[in-house]
Parts: sequence; structure tokens; C-alpha cells
Amino acid sequence: IIQPGQNRCVTYLFSELRNLKVMTTNQILMYGNAMEPLVVAELEKQMQSLPSELAQSINLSEAIAYALNRLPPLYSTTEEGWYWQQQRAQETFADLITKAVGWGLAACLQSGR
Repeated sequence: IIQPGQNRCVTYLFSELRNLKVMTTNQILMYGNAMEPLVVAELEKQMQSLPSELAQSINLSEAIAYALNRLPPLYSTTEEGWYWQQQRAQETFADLITKAVGWGLAACLQSGR
């Protein structure tokens, strides 16, 4: 589990999200899907087992989107909630994350993307 302060990407994400404003209400929006970095980490893990030529031919964005579309979104509006959702995802959906990433890679390889 990524702990608060250990991941610069998470810190950056939340700092950037604080800057978003809804045009009609001028409210600050802050939210994030805790499933996204888990999918990216699993994709990186699975890519290591592929031959380099094959790995280079895969559109990573397509594979990530494919996997995320087959997983439940786990959005949070606070950093604490984000870490809670990420822990929940690792405990409850680890096998499904692994499968969904595999499906995403397979789909990209079949389509040539």
C-alpha cells in the first residue's frame, strides 16, 4: 500500500485537483480514482514478462483504459479516503485487477494497438 507522503504522483494529483474549479459555482473540485495507480503498477509488472518488441508495440493508455473499464471505480474526495479506497482495492480486487490488466494487454495485442 502506498503510504501518504511516499508517492509524489499522488501528492501532485491532489495538489492539481485542488486547483480545479466548477465554472458555475466556483467550488473547488477534488477527487481521484484509487484504482488507477494499482492498474498502472500491475500493467508495469505484467509488461516485464513480455518480449521487449512486443511490449513496445502496446499502447499503454489503451491497455490501462481497457482494464479500468472492467473494474469498479473507487473515487475519493480526500487524500485519507483515497488511501482507504486503495487499501480496499488491494484487499478486495487484487485478483480482478490482475485479470483485467491481462485482458487489456491481450486486447491490445489482438488489435495491434
